[in-house]
Amino acid sequence: MIAASKKLFSSFNNKAALLFSSSSVILSLVKLVSGVVIIKWVIPEDIGLWNSISLLQSYTAILTLGMLSGLNRELPYYMGKGDQDYIVKLAQTTLYFVRILNVIVSIATVLTLVYIYYFVSRDVKLLFGLLSIGIIIVTAFYNTYLSVTYRASSEFIKLSKMQLYISGFTLISVILPYYYSYYGLVIRTVLVSIFSVAVIYVVRPLKVKAAYDKKSFKELIKTGIKLYAIGYLDDISKTFNRTILLTYGGVLLVGYFSPAIAVITGMTIFPSAMAQYIYPQMSFNFGKYNDPRNLWGWVWKSALGMLAIGLPLIVMGWLLIPYFIKEFFPNYLESIFATQMALLAGVFDSATIGTQVLNTLKSFKWLTVLTVFKLALLWFTMSYFASVMNPLEGVSIGMVIASIIFWVISMLVCYKETHNFSSKKV
Repeated sequence: MIAASKKLFSSFNNKAALLFSSSSVILSLVKLVSGVVIIKWVIPEDIGLWNSISLLQSYTAILTLGMLSGLNRELPYYMGKGDQDYIVKLAQTTLYFVRILNVIVSIATVLTLVYIYYFVSRDVKLLFGLLSIGIIIVTAFYNTYLSVTYRASSEFIKLSKMQLYISGFTLISVILPYYYSYYGLVIRTVLVSIFSVAVIYVVRPLKVKAAYDKKSFKELIKTGIKLYAIGYLDDISKTFNRTILLTYGGVLLVGYFSPAIAVITGMTIFPSAMAQYIYPQMSFNFGKYNDPRNLWGWVWKSALGMLAIGLPLIVMGWLLIPYFIKEFFPNYLESIFATQMALLAGVFDSATIGTQVLNTLKSFKWLTVLTVFKLALLWFTMSYFASVMNPLEGVSIGMVIASIIFWVISMLVCYKETHNFSSKKV
């Protein structure tokens, strides 16, 4: 495992990769610690309400129609080919689409608030949460666009610095939930989202004006809608734990699951950041050399490297989590086992970052098969164990079992595709 980890990082033996991964680790730790501290100051019912409202962000992401996913694949691919003019057109067209989308979301948020206020509920916490999630959704769309444009090594260095600024702001803003409880939690989330967009915007690498190009639009939609549909289903699968807990125990159980969610969030930030680096590198490599076998090394090195990093974390976390919850978060004693299991599931989930090679190769058939398999596996395992035992423990056990099985299957599929590739997919 240690050797595999060394091989992984030797693949990224440059300043950009080192800075980017380091800043990502810092941001990951800041978010993890912040999430843990906040649940000490906010009651489980309020945490559960905000986590439930936050589910809307996952479901409204379908409105992008895959444009951002398409840009994420095509931009580094054409960089590898050296087509600078087309790169600009891709960015301009996507920005044009995002701006229109944000206007639509803003109007929909206002109309939804009016409807709920007059016909459903006048609960201030609910209305405030819905208004806030609307703002977060708008900023998230633009943030995703900006982040996708960071693809060259020098750009990753800039993004690394911005992540350090975001880390500092994220840490400082923890004071808001301390003083204002639920409202502080929500306001903090909104401010972090806005601040993240602002700092990334300042040093954005592609300073283009929004413009529509028919050819670019068609290619982005053609590629992106397939990748997005698959990615969207994968995002939905991440909400299954809360959805199942809502079914078996209501908002309170979702609140008790908050420490586990904090761990899951912390565990995914670093792998997501590495995937943000690995994926465009694979697409760039494929655009330049057109040899899929070159990409297999990225897959297995990232998988074994993440496992090598994660296993010590499992051991330490398993021993320390009970102590910290009992000592500092006594309201969440019921979540100890679920939080420990979330740590284990997070390690195996992180080891699947190399599966994005299937996006690079546009292996839509296998992407679909894997995604549907993951959805069914997660829902079945978590629902089954939640129904035969304590729901909190059942959901967490099902999550771990599904994560391990999916990791094995996904590695087999990636090996097959990188060694049996058909050029008709590109």
